Amino acid sequence: MTTIILLLVAPLAGAPLEVSDDPAIFSWVADLGGADIEKQFAARAALVKAGPKAKSAVPLLAKQLGDKTARRHAIEVLGAIGPSAKDAVPALIAQLPNEDGIGYAAEDVAVAITAIDGPKPEATRALILTSAKGGTVMLLGSQTLREHPAEVVPHVVAFCGDKDAKVRARAATVLGELKRNPDRNGAVVFDKAGAKATKGVPAALEKLLADDSAEVRMSACLALSRVEEHSEKTIPVVIAVALDDKNERLLNEIRAPEIFLPVPKQAATALVPLFDHKSERVRQWAVDTLAHLPVREPMEGVLKGGKTARTREGAALVLGSYRFSDGNPTPALKAALADPEFVVRFATTKGVYRYVHKSDPELVRAVPTLIEGLQQKEEQVQVDACQILAAIGTPAQKAVPALKKSLSGQSPTVPFEAAVALVAVAPKGAADARPVLIETLKNGRNFEAIRAAKALGDLGADAKDALPELIKKLSANDPHLRLSAAEAATAIDPAQAPKAVDVVVELLKNRQHRRSLVRANSLGFLVRLGDHAKGAMPALAEVLADRDSVFRGDVALTMITIDAKNATAAYDWVRKVLDDSEPDRDDVRDQLPKLGQLAEPLVPELTAQLKSEDGDHRRYAIETLGAIGPGAKNALPALKKLIETDPETSNRARATEAVKKIEAK
Repeated sequence: MTTIILLLVAPLAGAPLEVSDDPAIFSWVADLGGADIEKQFAARAALVKAGPKAKSAVPLLAKQLGDKTARRHAIEVLGAIGPSAKDAVPALIAQLPNEDGIGYAAEDVAVAITAIDGPKPEATRALILTSAKGGTVMLLGSQTLREHPAEVVPHVVAFCGDKDAKVRARAATVLGELKRNPDRNGAVVFDKAGAKATKGVPAALEKLLADDSAEVRMSACLALSRVEEHSEKTIPVVIAVALDDKNERLLNEIRAPEIFLPVPKQAATALVPLFDHKSERVRQWAVDTLAHLPVREPMEGVLKGGKTARTREGAALVLGSYRFSDGNPTPALKAALADPEFVVRFATTKGVYRYVHKSDPELVRAVPTLIEGLQQKEEQVQVDACQILAAIGTPAQKAVPALKKSLSGQSPTVPFEAAVALVAVAPKGAADARPVLIETLKNGRNFEAIRAAKALGDLGADAKDALPELIKKLSANDPHLRLSAAEAATAIDPAQAPKAVDVVVELLKNRQHRRSLVRANSLGFLVRLGDHAKGAMPALAEVLADRDSVFRGDVALTMITIDAKNATAAYDWVRKVLDDSEPDRDDVRDQLPKLGQLAEPLVPELTAQLKSEDGDHRRYAIETLGAIGPGAKNALPALKKLIETDPETSNRARATEAVKKIEAK
């Protein structure tokens, strides 16, 4: 009796080394479903340690699978008992979910079943049907697949024929992942499963290409592209799915470019005819798909020799996507600027614009096409034309009459874009743009109002009638709009500088922006404001002392730039971070040359950096000393020594240039 009592109490003190008395086992099983959590876990630990010795508890544990409190403990214990718990397998299978959901509970059951009687198809199906975090099929990360691929992969192949389309689609997905994500030794599940287990994979996937469900077909196509090197058979299947308007969402979820990546040229041959399709959605899908594939060469051929304008337009849009890693299609695009059809010339112009600098003569040569674009009915064409003209700027003077005509468009979008473009192309003749810009500043959305403010600022004193609305925006909710309005108001009337500085100071002091672009943009504005920004020095000093800020280097350089005489704290901070151990060093050193002569107080520290073992440290020190000029003459001996001794050829050349600048008269 004493022995039994001790065994009953033992779980509370910790699991015993051996279990030999049934009464103790039954007591632990009872504790699994009890209210005392400590007893629950102690009992589970004892039973797991007992393993097969707890066989007598299997019937009770099977019953506890219906108890919410005890279920998870009972599952783990049954798995620990192993083959001796075979009678509980039907009850465990009954615990598997039969619908989509989070699959971690299914994994627990599957692991237990596998430990008892090997992998079961029912468990594999449940892991296919359920998901892990992020929507990944639960089976892909499961212990069951990882440890028993030879048994589980045939289950997955078989489930490609399941009556549930969701199971078929997910089974295909799993098969497509078998060759991906190798382990630390470089082995993938496909190889671990072995040839016997995987021999049916291609056939199962090919059969799904004719499935009634579009989702299943697309899943099979994606899987097949990953399993087989040559997967041309997927091309007509994907195209058929794309032609059906009902599948637009599906096409966004399962991307065709990944399916076609192994066979890009074959895909191009099949998709080019869709450039002439009656549906704009289909035409755009074909363009977007090919724009993500390495098809530059075939598209250049289509652009040059396509029989219809739409075909050549599609090729131009693909080539102008700026996503090619197999060469630059600019020569082919420039040649097509002379195409007889406007739609081709316009699509080509957009492509050239993405590839070349805005002052490129070829882009300027396209201005007549952009003017023609302003006269089209399609709003997006007009907007694109305005935006490219704005980027070209003053070389697009011929577009001024057409831009002024576009200021009176029916929708607010085109007149606004035309106004912005007009300011960029002919700021001195853009008086007609002011009413449109002021109206947008007043009633437009924030991002449009920000652009309107910038354009008004570019007009300078000619936009004085915009000042009242700009001053109102100094208190706007959007910090970017407040900043843009402040800069525009100052550009129009320098007397507004104190108000603008107040806006910046408020933004700098707001810790909500200490890690955002609001602070970075505020600092840039202060630099452009110059002497007028001196009133912000106290606020800048506070930010510089804030160790939680990610822009401290910019703050220090801003202080030195706008008021070097009173920037002692900034100079001291820079001296400190020039120490190799300071984490802020990289944030400031590459910007130091921009200070020019203002960096003269740092000559001793920069000279010391010339002795650094790090070539980058020497580089920025050399460049900054050269930018300082004659004021860095004390560094000449060290620089001249580097010309002879620096191990890096580039630094020796930089030192030579720096010496020339310092010795210049």
